[in-house]
Amino acid sequence: MQTLLEFREVHSTEYRIIANDQNLGMISFSIIKMCWSYTPYGQPVKASGTLEQCKAAAQADLEEPEPLQVTVTQIENDVKPAYIHRRTSWRAHGPGFEQTVTVQADDETYKVLVPRSFARCLHVGSVVELHHAPIQGLFLRWTRKPVRRQAIAA
Repeated sequence: MQTLLEFREVHSTEYRIIANDQNLGMISFSIIKMCWSYTPYGQPVKASGTLEQCKAAAQADLEEPEPLQVTVTQIENDVKPAYIHRRTSWRAHGPGFEQTVTVQADDETYKVLVPRSFARCLHVGSVVELHHAPIQGLFLRWTRKPVRRQAIAA
């Protein structure tokens, strides 16, 4: 799945990279080097070359890889306040809290912070999807397979 990017021309020598109304970086022309350079927001220069090469590098850098099917191996009991990054600082995000969930795919183990409401629905052995988005980082989602539920009569 690819992230849709918009390249807004700010000046004849500068483009801003926008996705979901967020500034993700810029592509600018350097008179000293006589080439275009792609700079993600808050990071050093990642690519230099022609304008088309820099746009391709930005698209490839922000491309979302396919999700992995992972199995929950551990749900830790430590609950932390949820923080999100807003422009220049970290702020508490509403009344929500996060828990650390350990998941395993093949031979690799990942520790992911998930909302406490999502962690309550998980149990050891649950199969979920591990997504890696450049903007959000690692996060978990339920698999998209339809789930057959049956009512148990007592």
